[in-house]
Amino acid sequence: PGLGDDLLISPTSGLMQLVPSRVGAYSVRLVASDGTRRIDVLNESWQFEVLAPHGAWNDVNGPNGQGCGAGRPVESPSRTGSFSCVCTGTGKTGPNCGISASNDAIIGGVIGVCAAVLLAAFAVHH
Repeated sequence: PGLGDDLLISPTSGLMQLVPSRVGAYSVRLVASDGTRRIDVLNESWQFEVLAPHGAWNDVNGPNGQGCGAGRPVESPSRTGSFSCVCTGTGKTGPNCGISASNDAIIGGVIGVCAAVLLAAFAVHH
């Protein structure tokens, strides 16, 4: 998974080209036979890690598998391609900067009013 279907091997030069579609650690094994499938002429394996290019953001690597909406991405220190979102100055909040900040104020106000009503009801009964 993540290696894609773009594996090309030139029969004349032996040049291998593989185009990974995701960051991650991979292992590739190449086995060449003499045509009778009785003798392996070549049996090689390679391990490699694909890192995200600096500044290249792929939305699937963001919080909840999404991009930052109105915000801006901030690269993870490990350069795995994952990032978090900064919503400063957008009027939005949430992990993907998709929630209107005014909605947070409304929700907070409703919770505050409910808490005040419950406290008043408790005080009246005691």
